[in-house]
Amino acid sequence: MDDTRVYYLKGENGRKIGPLKVTDLAKYNVSRYTYIWREGFKDYVLLSELPEADVLLSKIPPSDNIKTDSGCGLEVAGLILGIAASFVVPFFWFFVVCLVIYIIGKLFKN
Repeated sequence: MDDTRVYYLKGENGRKIGPLKVTDLAKYNVSRYTYIWREGFKDYVLLSELPEADVLLSKIPPSDNIKTDSGCGLEVAGLILGIAASFVVPFFWFFVVCLVIYIIGKLFKN
């Protein structure tokens, strides 16, 4: 692998971070799930998709070689809330309709 290659990371809000050499990547806690770009690529790709991914990751200390993207947890929480809401919301509206029918029945019963 060519150690003179320059890489760019995709930061928060699509912000470009770089140019970075291989030795600089460890400072940014990159992992297989980090979006990275280098000359010759049309767009950012996951680091794991680079041909030199294993070599790059081997040059980063193991303690830094972890997935740090917390977005996954939020996606799972959103999925759980969405599923729960899909069950709760219809029952809520069923209860509201029954309550309205009950109140109307009480009003016209007298």
